[in-house]
Amino acid sequence: MLKVGAWAGVAALANVPLRAPANAPRSLKVSTFGGYFEDGFKNFIFPAFQKATGIAIESVPQSESAAFLLQLQQAGRAGAVPMDLCCMPEGDLIRGRALDLWQTHDVSKIPNLKFLPERYIGKTKSGAVDGVGVVGWYQTLVINKEEMKTLPVSWKSLWDPQYRNAWGLNAGGQSGLFEIVASTWFGSTEMLNTKAGIDK
Repeated sequence: MLKVGAWAGVAALANVPLRAPANAPRSLKVSTFGGYFEDGFKNFIFPAFQKATGIAIESVPQSESAAFLLQLQQAGRAGAVPMDLCCMPEGDLIRGRALDLWQTHDVSKIPNLKFLPERYIGKTKSGAVDGVGVVGWYQTLVINKEEMKTLPVSWKSLWDPQYRNAWGLNAGGQSGLFEIVASTWFGSTEMLNTKAGIDK
């Protein structure tokens, strides 16, 4: 990940200078989601980064609630932003951009950005980079064979009335279900690029 993820641009920056004064200690406060997610970063990613760069990382757990962006906005207005770098799901990156929360990156200082597919690079309307993909996750379809005697053969099984009470689906704006629905029923995720497509 350090070779291709360009850690200097881990995600969106929340209204603080990217570079500290020359006499400042070499450290960064980086927020991630709490729990196992944060533990993974603290135990594996941050130590590897510090060993490679000499820059210490202070982990700052963050809320996954919708109020988090408003808290960042208020902290920024008060001049007390609690982190240097902030891991954000794409939806919150876009919402934070609308609230003018993020600083942009000097991409000349992120040479490994060239290894990252364009779709993982967040850009403002003017084309400035304000977010860089750092983590990917996936969903696995798991079933209880006691509840489902006939195994599903397609994502379309999610909508079969006989399985209505057997599925535990996560919902909301961060759900991968949007992509699954678009691909399963509409042939592509391209429709999610427009409001009309999302509404459909």
